[in-house]
Amino acid sequence: MIPPKVRTVSLTKEMKEFIKVAALTRHSSSASITELLELKHKVQLDSVKVKNYMQQIRARTSCESLTTSDAHRIDRELSLKQAVDENFTYIRDVGKEQRLQRMFWQTPGQKQLYQQYHDVVVYDTTASTNYFKLPLHVFVIVDSFFRTRLIGCALTTGETVEDFKWTL
Repeated sequence: MIPPKVRTVSLTKEMKEFIKVAALTRHSSSASITELLELKHKVQLDSVKVKNYMQQIRARTSCESLTTSDAHRIDRELSLKQAVDENFTYIRDVGKEQRLQRMFWQTPGQKQLYQQYHDVVVYDTTASTNYFKLPLHVFVIVDSFFRTRLIGCALTTGETVEDFKWTL
């Protein structure tokens, strides 16, 4: 049996704004957003249009985010911390195209922990689970109270041998 055709309405400016907020907060699926909008406005929407609009918003903001704005902001923030506190460590690697490739940072407290508990250092990377899909490299130790303590972090653009050599 073929389902009857249902007349769908176009997305209004108000609906698009609602979808934009939902897409940027990443807390809802396109199906749930479609359902919410249909209930609120008492209309039938094309779920594919809602999904495409959400993907369009996410792609646009993702591309904007990966430009110099966020990289520049974190570089500026960490450089400022290093300028204010000479014991703060911030090392960065800028690639051929003047793009930030790798960065490592360590607070004075983390340095002190490393000096005190340097016998065993655990080094691990995340599987590119953050917003920008960049591997986060973490260095941890276990103190004398058996607490895991963070002693340094690095972000890299990949997980190549060169990236691992650089962070170590």
